[in-house]
Amino acid sequence: DVIHRVTTSHSAIARITKEVLEDFERENVAYLELRTTPKNRPEVSMTKRSYVEAVLQAMKEYNHQGAEIDGAKPIRSLMARLLLSIDRRETSDAALETVQLAASLQKQGVVGIDLSGNPTVGEWGTFEPALVLARDLGLKVTVHCAEVHNP
Repeated sequence: DVIHRVTTSHSAIARITKEVLEDFERENVAYLELRTTPKNRPEVSMTKRSYVEAVLQAMKEYNHQGAEIDGAKPIRSLMARLLLSIDRRETSDAALETVQLAASLQKQGVVGIDLSGNPTVGEWGTFEPALVLARDLGLKVTVHCAEVHNP
C-alpha cells in the first residue's frame, strides 16, 4: 500500500495531514472529521500515541496558520477534528487500546472512534466492548458497514 510506504516518519505524517486539510479547505468544506488508524511502527520509532500526536500537532499548526484579521487570532474556514479508527482485522485488546488512546487525547481534538475496514471481516462481539467503552468515555462512535460490492 503506497500510503504506508510514505508514512515512515512523524514529519511525513504531519505534512500529509496539513496537505489534506488544505485540500478540503480549498473545496470549501466547513467541518471535517479526519479518520486514521493509529500506527505502531517500531522500525521507525513510531508508537500509536506518537503517530496520533503527529496528526494532532499538524492539525493544531494548520489552525494557527490561518489569516489574521486586525491582529486577531488566525481564522480558518475549515474546522477539523479527528476520529481514531479501529480496523476490523484488529483484536479486542487492540480496539480497547485505541479507545483508551482516543479518550486520553479528547482535549487535543479527538472526538470519536470509527469502526472501519472490510465489513466481512471480524465479529461484532470482538468490538462491542470497545465501542461501549468509547461511548461511556464521551467519545462519538461511527461504524462503516455494508460497504461491499454486491451486484
